[in-house]
Amino acid sequence: TNITGFADTGDVSVPFIFYDGSAPHIAAKALHDSGAVRGWMVGLSDATTAPSAFDSDGQLTAPTDRTSFTFLASISNMTFDVAVGDVVRGTMTLKPTGSTALSPAA
Repeated sequence: TNITGFADTGDVSVPFIFYDGSAPHIAAKALHDSGAVRGWMVGLSDATTAPSAFDSDGQLTAPTDRTSFTFLASISNMTFDVAVGDVVRGTMTLKPTGSTALSPAA
């Protein structure tokens, strides 16, 4: 199966540091468990402005001064690495399900 907008059907790996009690991390684990498809946004480092608004479909609106990619995906895997005396690190694996939209910085 080919996913329009992606060069291949490969997964997207997202490393993170797990913070105990973090609502977004707990929500991500619940999304993984449910298999639900949600909208995702990757902001590039040409600016640091965070997305702050939602469009009529409930999707994040990209900041105009920052290049970003948006796509739909489910969390197909979520792993945690625990080491004594270190932070808890994890990796989310996203499985894209549709096309990718590019929003270049203005």
